[in-house]
Amino acid sequence: MSDIKITEIDISVRDLIHFVYRGGDLDARFVGKSRALKGTKAHQAIQKKMGDDYVSEVTLKHEVSRDNILIRIKGRVDGVIHGDMITIDEIKSTLRELDSLSEDDYPMHWLQGEFYAYIYALKHDKKEMKVQLTYVTVDDFQVRRFERPYTFEDLEAIFSETLELYLDFAYRIDDWQQIRDASIKALSFPFESYRKGQRDMAVCVYKTIQEKKKSFIQAPTGIGKTISTLFPTVKAIGEGHTSKIFYLTAKTITRSVAEEAFDLMRQEGLRMKNLTITAKDKICFEKDAACIPEECSYAKGYYNRINDAIKDILDKTDAYTREVIEEYAIKHHVCPFEFSLDIALIADCIICDYNYVFDPRVNLKRFFADVQKDYAFLIDEAHNLVDRARGMFSSKIAKKPLLDIKRGLKPHAKKDKIEPFMKVVTKLNKALLDYKNDCIEKDKFIFHDQPIELIQIMRRFSQLADVILSDYKDLECYDLILDYYFEVLNMINISELYDDAYKTYVEIKRNDIELNLFCVDPAFLLSQTLKHGAGAVFFSATLSPIQYFHRLYSYEEKDYTLILSSPFDEKNRMYMIGSDIKTTYKQRQYSYEDIALYIRDMALSKTGNYIVFFSSYVYKKEVLECFEDLEVDVDIVDQQRDLSENEKEEFLGQFKEDVEKSMVAFCVLGGSFSEGVDLRGNRLIGTAIVGVGLPMVCLEREIIKSYHQEHDEDAFNYAYVYPGLNKVMQAAGRVIRTEEDKGIIMLLDERYTYHSYRQVIPYDWRPLITTRRTFKQDIQYSWDQIL
Repeated sequence: MSDIKITEIDISVRDLIHFVYRGGDLDARFVGKSRALKGTKAHQAIQKKMGDDYVSEVTLKHEVSRDNILIRIKGRVDGVIHGDMITIDEIKSTLRELDSLSEDDYPMHWLQGEFYAYIYALKHDKKEMKVQLTYVTVDDFQVRRFERPYTFEDLEAIFSETLELYLDFAYRIDDWQQIRDASIKALSFPFESYRKGQRDMAVCVYKTIQEKKKSFIQAPTGIGKTISTLFPTVKAIGEGHTSKIFYLTAKTITRSVAEEAFDLMRQEGLRMKNLTITAKDKICFEKDAACIPEECSYAKGYYNRINDAIKDILDKTDAYTREVIEEYAIKHHVCPFEFSLDIALIADCIICDYNYVFDPRVNLKRFFADVQKDYAFLIDEAHNLVDRARGMFSSKIAKKPLLDIKRGLKPHAKKDKIEPFMKVVTKLNKALLDYKNDCIEKDKFIFHDQPIELIQIMRRFSQLADVILSDYKDLECYDLILDYYFEVLNMINISELYDDAYKTYVEIKRNDIELNLFCVDPAFLLSQTLKHGAGAVFFSATLSPIQYFHRLYSYEEKDYTLILSSPFDEKNRMYMIGSDIKTTYKQRQYSYEDIALYIRDMALSKTGNYIVFFSSYVYKKEVLECFEDLEVDVDIVDQQRDLSENEKEEFLGQFKEDVEKSMVAFCVLGGSFSEGVDLRGNRLIGTAIVGVGLPMVCLEREIIKSYHQEHDEDAFNYAYVYPGLNKVMQAAGRVIRTEEDKGIIMLLDERYTYHSYRQVIPYDWRPLITTRRTFKQDIQYSWDQIL
């Protein structure tokens, strides 16, 4: 029996024709939903006028097998007219004057009809067919028709010619997959041996995908999480358990680690195409231009050049990093972002941010339109997904932009279509203003149901705004209307997801009213996306307690959970608790001087670089002033707000190896430097974490707490303790990055001695030395034990 697998391709009639014959510009200018709705209504109006011999919306399917390739082609015909000769009716809505149309204007319209006619004739043994193009105006449903007769041989020739052009691409894919699968079969683990825990993790990942389940894995730094997930998943592709990998992460640095893992496997002979998707605003070559051919040369003629660009990059390289995408985009003069999306259809692994899979506003709909898929989802740094998911499935809208829109429209109030739009703007403004009465006693108000009447007004707003944005592009307030239009659409779409996992709340902020549809519990919506997959692996160094994350990401009891121990020698690090430090909000002001003394003694105990993490910039500022008053002979660096990427690199560049004088960096917990930072060797030998990382008390946190109270769950921990301690664990993980690293981790808060906190802290943190006034002696003792 042959080991060669069949390459299966599912494609619609329209997409196949578009791929082969596509040409013209990339054009992202606004096209309203009303245009599509009018087109649908025009189609339906024509279909209803037809007689009994007219059958509308007929689904057609056809399979073509060629060598190792199976192509499944499907489509839906607007109408089939039964008579002496069967006629395929292709209906196209248009804004053009019908008299200006000729039958040769749109050859791809004919091709679509011809494909349907061929498939129909083949299935029903017809020797002759007709194709009719019906053009209908969207405003008044006027019609113009063109008709052509065909023999079966004519249709077969047209179909075969187009298919042969597509097969050139399909054979490339088939050849590639045979090469890929052979390399996977021969692939060995890219290291001489597995680290402690690494094999267990790899086995768990493979079983998860093989059995189409979900797994939750806590794997401390040093396990080699990335290669331990990617290697078994690559093997699963070779065994046919999955066809494509989505490697999801929240940070750029972890995307580069995934790229490096593929490079390691390539050194062992792997042939696999991995693509990293970079955000549009970062990779765009013409940031000040709109994505329309009049302004962007990379958009003009994009579809004339894209097929050559795809063939070129497929033939030349397998690693589609940002730099490679930019190189080939420049070479072929195509938009780099759209180029990467087109490459995604061919790539074996897509490395991208969470939002390209989970966010209903921006997810890659080309992959998630159908339910039945076999993708593998590898969710890195999965502790970050809780709040990201809540944000992706939530929506908020403010009132103030409506007043700005009204002012901008006032000079045009008498223009056709603007007057009714201004009325709905006023109505929406009043509806939002009415919520202010609910906020009289407090600046906030919570209710359990979605605001149905408000959503109805928003639907009307979106309909009229659609018309204004299409017909009045020269309005000075055009961009204001467009931005608010998309916010309204997002709220309408989120309202359709609204269920018991949501709460609605209103806040008054800076004299403005903000209404929020807040997704408290994202588990169900996440699980709906994961149904597109053959398996999902959630992994992180700080997935603790693991039951908390399992509860918020999944409803399945059959999911796997795995908690691994650190592979590093525990003698290389020491965890200490400053149990006399009280950092609660009421007692914080009394802690500044004591914390400064702890920092002094830590920095002087051994020469090296240290980071101190605080819960806020204000707290950091107060302690820093006290520390400076001590006049300690150390270098001090202070994290500022809103650092650029270059400023972040400059900040980290100050952490040198083998320094002659200690340096202390004052940073914010949960910020840029408490996660995803890799200061190996003696670039960082100690950290102090002030407080237990609890999020600030705010309305959303209180809503989360209330929700879990209603469900008899550990409410305060879910809302505050677990999110806070995960930030602490991430910050603590900056110190020991390799087997050779040695260091001290100081936890400055008496609450670390409480049982409720100790049970969440990883077991690997034992022993925990509790210290008070004797800290100077205790830390010296700790260094003596390590060294």
